[in-house]
Amino acid sequence: MRRPDFFLVGAPKCRTSVFSHYLGQRPDVFLGPKEPHYFALEFRARPLSVLQYVAYFDGATTEGRVVEASVRYLCCRSTPGRTKAFCPD
Repeated sequence: MRRPDFFLVGAPKCRTSVFSHYLGQRPDVFLGPKEPHYFALEFRARPLSVLQYVAYFDGATTEGRVVEASVRYLCCRSTPGRTKAFCPD
């Protein structure tokens, strides 16, 4: 099961969606669903398990990068630590 290894973090209304759209057009990139906010627990009504989260990226096969994009990560102080624990590289 592939996991995201590249995180697109932005702010609301700063063109993150446009950037993720163009990034998702590349054949060497698998772009997961928009804004799952897995690492921003403060913005989720119900937390996802790690298995539920990585299931979002089941379609990734040979792409060089698996990308996740969520804008709320900038609003949560604990997100960088959670993300680093999940993806140390």
